[in-house]
Amino acid sequence: MKAPQVTTIALTLPATIWNVLPIEERPELTLLDWAIFELQMAHSPVRTRHFAGYTVTDREGRASSAILEFDPARMIGITESSRVYHLRGRPGLTGDGAYVWGRWLKLSKATGVVDITKSVLA
Repeated sequence: MKAPQVTTIALTLPATIWNVLPIEERPELTLLDWAIFELQMAHSPVRTRHFAGYTVTDREGRASSAILEFDPARMIGITESSRVYHLRGRPGLTGDGAYVWGRWLKLSKATGVVDITKSVLA
């Protein structure tokens, strides 16, 4: 008996990023595989800091608005949007978090990007 022929079809879907839920619907998020960056936005006279990582709740990568407050002892930060971020696990941007961060940087045209995770935690 002849073995059946198997045909493999590769399907490539374009990766995208989208707007997040309003603060009223998602006031807090937990990030895994996270990092903290400092950068210069074209529209801002000062450098800002941002969280990037993978949200457990929404199962997607995330780049935050500017960080207003961060407590490294509790690993909790509040951003310009008033969203509260809980950082869990070890730092290290990977997977979808890294992808979204890279796309966000390109779309926002940020410059002078520096990973400050280690210095913030020291």
